[in-house]
Amino acid sequence: FADVGAADSQARSRRHSRFLTLICKATMEALTGKWKVVGEEGSMSAFLTERGVPLPVRKVLELMSKGGEFEFAIKDNAFCETEIGMIRNTVKPPLPLDGSPQDVTTPSGDPCFTTCVWEDGTLKITETMKADSTDIVNQEIVVDGSTIKRTYTNKKTGTFFTGILNKI
Repeated sequence: FADVGAADSQARSRRHSRFLTLICKATMEALTGKWKVVGEEGSMSAFLTERGVPLPVRKVLELMSKGGEFEFAIKDNAFCETEIGMIRNTVKPPLPLDGSPQDVTTPSGDPCFTTCVWEDGTLKITETMKADSTDIVNQEIVVDGSTIKRTYTNKKTGTFFTGILNKI
């Protein structure tokens, strides 16, 4: 009877894994497309100031938070993001979804390692500063129908803000 129980357990595990893969794929497909910022929870300005983002860059980012548009895609198993600007678009480097670290520069000009993974239906992006490995910013992107909540958290201080985006 033990062999039957083990085989049944393995079959359930495979079905559960396929189910999670389907949910993840559906979430990735839901994320793909153009999105417009429609609101904010918390204080983006306080977060950016605390992170050392220079005032001119903060002002541009704060303008983007008031109706800015983004395009997200999953290509070649990587998260791709484009900021759609009034003058030009900014294409960010693709982030592989396997969690492998990528060299990226933050809005404050600091070099960091960035990782990206899908976990429990959430896209999780972690920026770890090269100069101080305890200085970490976590992003969580959650898709709920035609709305995205994108939360940025300063791991050292707990300061955060959430951008709310609607599909366009």
